Amino acid sequence: VLEVESEPNKGTTFHIYIPKKILGDEISEKKESSATGGSEHILHVDDEEMVSETAKMVLERQGYTVEIARTGLEALEIFKASPDKFDLVITDLTMPKMTGDVLAQEILKIRPGFPIILCSGFTRNYDPAIYKKMGIRSLLMKPFSLFEIGKVIREALDNN
Repeated sequence: VLEVESEPNKGTTFHIYIPKKILGDEISEKKESSATGGSEHILHVDDEEMVSETAKMVLERQGYTVEIARTGLEALEIFKASPDKFDLVITDLTMPKMTGDVLAQEILKIRPGFPIILCSGFTRNYDPAIYKKMGIRSLLMKPFSLFEIGKVIREALDNN
């Protein structure tokens, strides 16, 4: 996965994420293969197409049904149309127009206690306690391994 961050007069940062399997990391391969899957329905929200498509492919291989939204507003409309259709929402935190934490607040108004996982690629000092108080199950920092996301998904779903 390739991510590009660019700000006028500040510069450009390229993030290149290479799966550990390609690098021949056998220990990670064993850990990742032990990540449990499921059959639940997940709404994945990320404004970066490559991230969403990759997440959909990986999670569907684990048995989940995955629907994608590219913006917080789109995700909210999808969720409002069928709030009982989904078992979990995984959303990027930093998105234009509606951030992941605002999306989470709106979803929790519709279904209090609903499991939501926030993901972020920025290394700001996030306080997980703030998100926990909001009702968000977990905050994952990108990049994360298949094992990590699999574990967090199962914990969020199984503790619901």
